[in-house]
Amino acid sequence: MCKWKFGLLMVGAFLCLPVGLAQGKSVTEEEKKAESESDKGWVVRAQSSVYAIAAMKPQDTTADEDYAAAAAADIIADLPRASALYRRAADKGHLLAQLRVAALMVAVYPEDAVKYYRMAADQGSAVAQMGLGGLYETGRGGLKKNNVEARNWFMKAAEQGDAGGISAIAASYYAGRFGYDESKRNTPEAVEWLQRAAVVKDIKAADAIIEGYKIGRYGLPVDAAKVTEWELKKKEIFGIKEEKVMKKKKLRQQL
Repeated sequence: MCKWKFGLLMVGAFLCLPVGLAQGKSVTEEEKKAESESDKGWVVRAQSSVYAIAAMKPQDTTADEDYAAAAAADIIADLPRASALYRRAADKGHLLAQLRVAALMVAVYPEDAVKYYRMAADQGSAVAQMGLGGLYETGRGGLKKNNVEARNWFMKAAEQGDAGGISAIAASYYAGRFGYDESKRNTPEAVEWLQRAAVVKDIKAADAIIEGYKIGRYGLPVDAAKVTEWELKKKEIFGIKEEKVMKKKKLRQQL
């Protein structure tokens, strides 16, 4: 009997593995056969549900129903129906569907990605805000390259506490990202964002703070005590990570 279940949110179905397989143990031929039959049954049920929803008119289904069917189609590798149903759900305002469509489109059809990132960004999605920021930064998706607009979108994500957004804003100070010149990088705001980025484990931001106290950069005074303080903070924040890196380096040297 199948005892390990992986719930698929909203799809209303599940995938199962025998306990032994889930735990990395050997599985009998009978268990494998039973599992194979169970999988086939699940796939048939999923296909039936997907076909039923896909055949209905858009106005006769909800965004949640479209998204659930799209997720099921995705799992059974029915990509054409998955794509169509994700888009249908996205057009009805389903946030996760909008993000999924944007992710599927960004590499091949970036113009479509812009449309769905905007829809998701309007709902407050930090992922979408960063997606738009990246497209403005690189000038893709029919957008004119615009560092100011790119930074504004990353800032929206950062203000929600998104680690990627915070690091992007910090990088405008320690690396000149978004075209930030030296005059903009030596400000009180620089210190604030560098500190916030260090807290979310941006090691370059922590190094920038230490450098700032060493040579008087980013509006910071030369302060040996602060250098020591931030070196200790860096060790606290990144110590485990650095230790793992050093172990890997030693292991490579031994091989």
